[in-house]
Amino acid sequence: MTSSEISEQQSSSNFTRNTIYSVSDILSADFPDPNWLVQGLLPEGFGFLGGRPKVGKSWLALQLAMAIGTGASFLGRSTTKAGVLYLPYEDNPRRIKERSVMIGMPLDASVDFKIMPKPIDRNNVLILQAAVEQKNYKLVIIDTAARAFQIDHNDAEASLKAIDELQQFCLEKGISLLVVDHHRKNSMFESNPVDDISGSTVKSGVADFIWGLYKHDGQFSLRVIGRDVTEEEIALNFNRENCHWEDTGNSRNEPKPNTKRSIVFEAMQELLNEGKTATTQRIAERLGMKNSLVSRELKQLLNLGLVLKGDKKGVEQPYLLMPDENDIDTA
Repeated sequence: MTSSEISEQQSSSNFTRNTIYSVSDILSADFPDPNWLVQGLLPEGFGFLGGRPKVGKSWLALQLAMAIGTGASFLGRSTTKAGVLYLPYEDNPRRIKERSVMIGMPLDASVDFKIMPKPIDRNNVLILQAAVEQKNYKLVIIDTAARAFQIDHNDAEASLKAIDELQQFCLEKGISLLVVDHHRKNSMFESNPVDDISGSTVKSGVADFIWGLYKHDGQFSLRVIGRDVTEEEIALNFNRENCHWEDTGNSRNEPKPNTKRSIVFEAMQELLNEGKTATTQRIAERLGMKNSLVSRELKQLLNLGLVLKGDKKGVEQPYLLMPDENDIDTA
């Protein structure tokens, strides 16, 4: 068998359901990185944007729709321009227009609104899937879960039935679906995007990513977690002049101590301080870790904006520390 035949055989597109694969099959396969609509924040898949009532979730969702529909940045992150379908269950056309004008939605934005006549059931799921395929939408926003899925959200079986097919469709078609949802009442425990989504924990378990919009002591933040998403917290401010959420630049993105990510980050710093090139191979050798594990953590550090890629030297990819804004000479 030739190398090209092996490569074709190991392509991730050849993996199908209901088939048994060996460890060798999985580890030798060439899986592409996930597709991002917002770099490091919004991958393909099914997710929730949760928050307490009136905290500003719908403004954030509409801002996201506009950013993707125009290719503009979102919270300072680069985006992939694509078609957006917005299902505003809690707004009428007049309010949609008012909010779109206030946020500065341009006339040529690739954003469509669909006023759904009734909650999403099996029939409406099929209609939604057909619309996505026909117009090639890459982002679907449903606002809100309580109106769209009129079920007992504390019922695990009902919750799973309501969202499982949508989640599978997202992954099969490579699209992102964001459902705006409410947070449960505050508890004595620390806020957590996964635990705070209202209703059964099945909802959070099925989700590929979860955003949580919080307000504590007058300060806002967006906490992000997911299967492909680096867990992080972004400090936000709501600009009332244009109704945009903005990253304040005070985000707490540092790796948590005593984690693989922090260990890789520290090893990279050590190599650079010693005047050596920090590559995946050198970091792995220093830590006695597998290259694949180091590579995964470096990708997450890239998404967090803590490191950046240097110029390649042959096949080696050097990694550099993101310079501190205070250290940049602006003269």
